[in-house]
Amino acid sequence: MGMLKFTTVNGCWKKLWPEADDDFWGFPNRQDKIRSIVVLAHAVPDFPDLEEADIQEVLESHAAEVTEKDLEHLTAQTEWEDVNLMTLLWTGLN
Repeated sequence: MGMLKFTTVNGCWKKLWPEADDDFWGFPNRQDKIRSIVVLAHAVPDFPDLEEADIQEVLESHAAEVTEKDLEHLTAQTEWEDVNLMTLLWTGLN
């Protein structure tokens, strides 16, 4: 099955729930926004070395499709953290 276009999904929602209609089509100039983020980050002492490429890398990492293997890894990691927390709490109570 192919991917649905944004306009198709948006059109369906517009008919079902007009108040939820979203006309956002993205930022007009992404690079300007990235530069603004870098300028703001440089104003904070903790981020003097932040570069535009760093921001771009983060944005691209969020655009990547999450695989089933990624989800399994995240689930296992969360379960392990829960076990560690319960062990820590149990030993602290005894």
